[in-house]
Amino acid sequence: MLPLSRKFSPGSALLGALIYGLVFFNSSAQAASSYKAVVVTPDSRASQAALKVLEAGGNAADALVTAQAVLNVVAPHSSGIFGGASLLYYDAVLRRVLYFDGSVQAPARASPEMFLDSQQGQPRADYAELRKTGLATGVPGTLKVLSEIQSRFGLRKMSFAELLEPAAAMAEEGVAVSESLAESLLAHREALQGSGDFQKVFFAGNGLLKAGETVRQEDLAKTFRLLQQKGPAVFYEGELGNAFLDGARQHQPVSGLLDKEDLKSYDLLRTDALYSNYKGYGVFTASPPSAGGVMFLAACHILEKIDLSKYAARPETVHYIGEVMKQVDPLQQWIGDPDHFDLPVVSILSKEWAGKKAANIPASKPGRYENPKHLSLPEGKKPVSVSVLIIDRHGNIANYSASLGDAFGSGRMAPGTGGFLNDLLMDFSMDPGELKSPNFPNAPGPKRRPRNFFMPVVVFKQGKPTLVLNAVNGKESVGAALNAFVQRVDFGVSCGSVLEVPRVFVRDGALTLEGDLYENDLWRVQLELFGHKIKKENFLGNGQMVCFEEDSGKMVAGSDPRGGEDGAVGA
Repeated sequence: MLPLSRKFSPGSALLGALIYGLVFFNSSAQAASSYKAVVVTPDSRASQAALKVLEAGGNAADALVTAQAVLNVVAPHSSGIFGGASLLYYDAVLRRVLYFDGSVQAPARASPEMFLDSQQGQPRADYAELRKTGLATGVPGTLKVLSEIQSRFGLRKMSFAELLEPAAAMAEEGVAVSESLAESLLAHREALQGSGDFQKVFFAGNGLLKAGETVRQEDLAKTFRLLQQKGPAVFYEGELGNAFLDGARQHQPVSGLLDKEDLKSYDLLRTDALYSNYKGYGVFTASPPSAGGVMFLAACHILEKIDLSKYAARPETVHYIGEVMKQVDPLQQWIGDPDHFDLPVVSILSKEWAGKKAANIPASKPGRYENPKHLSLPEGKKPVSVSVLIIDRHGNIANYSASLGDAFGSGRMAPGTGGFLNDLLMDFSMDPGELKSPNFPNAPGPKRRPRNFFMPVVVFKQGKPTLVLNAVNGKESVGAALNAFVQRVDFGVSCGSVLEVPRVFVRDGALTLEGDLYENDLWRVQLELFGHKIKKENFLGNGQMVCFEEDSGKMVAGSDPRGGEDGAVGA
């Protein structure tokens, strides 16, 4: 991965003839194309390993197991078997889209006050300290997602154990440290260096491993060997789970509340995906506890009322995208675990709701921005996640998201396993005001799943897939996915250029534009005349995509140049 200062060269960008009528980044998206099968992950080693499974006769469900396992080895800061995951899966035979939520789950002894000081009623400590405690770690669902999808949809030409072999071998033999991992190790060194297991793996001599050096993960290899021998049950009902519990319980100053029954009773949330129609396109995305899917579809409904395509090559495009983001951002406060709360999803996604919101957006001035303080990320929270997109030769689609929470999760490994513990229970609210309400949907509680922002999207046109999108790293995933969706669906940007188009976000009420968009003086001045506060930021969001060319049917798989990794491959 190139240093941040060299990922793009805005000053030499080319003029674009479409969408905004503006400019594209002068950096090619990491892309691959195929008529047969494609894989997109954050790391080419995971993508290539998954592609080999497809070439050996496996399908998308099989290849997903290999992709996630290898990512645990080459990108241990971003996901792993002790984290949470979700999957939007299209079965080409049944012609049905299903959603599997493997979010982490709180222990049975959890309560709304678990993160609060009993005397003061305020958070026990700041975020950076609380994430290190055992309270931050929930029962992980990643292994449940992988085992369920492979047993239910896999072709059985390779066993679960065989699909884990590439990861086990890589962990034993060692892999080169990527630029991304090296940067994350350096950035989080202080938080990690208290862990002896971490020191053993990621330090060489007197210093951290650097990009290009070899990291060997013997304990992680043993974990994969154990999973090969005994299957995922060894975690939820066996010795691997015991090691996980030991890690969660021993963290001071506050130990976790998890016990064996919590692991044993964990189950996936299986549900239909959220669905809506947008200008004749069928759009599927994540159901709650993902707030991302609800926010994305709500934004689409408002944009459909506005009909953004009327404003192609005009600054009103930026204005309306920004105003719609303002409208949907507060929706996150109404989303939580659907097994425990009656969520207003039907109301939010109604055409009536969208019509009212669209009518409230002024045509040539900023609308009101409601950004309650409690919706902002706590200081020190920087969510990290991965997405995996796989389309096989049968037409099956796996659109997968996974996370440990922050980089390296809680910052500690389960003893002897080589796997980092998640800190995903920190996605629950810790705001004392919110927690006073018994109906607040993102309050900690027994067996509840915290709100997340997993952002898979699969788009169909006339019954055929036309666009597969995902985006990573918390609620910014919604903006990244929405920008890409609009460029392809509303403005017909070519498959090879969708991820290169400069983006617009909203931060603290201000329109935040990527460099090339900001440098368009005519547009920026017009937006300022509308009354917008304008900010510049060179890198907004990180998305992944598979786009189907309408004429040829060729798949173009793209890995966002903002992420810096070349993880798109085709058969």
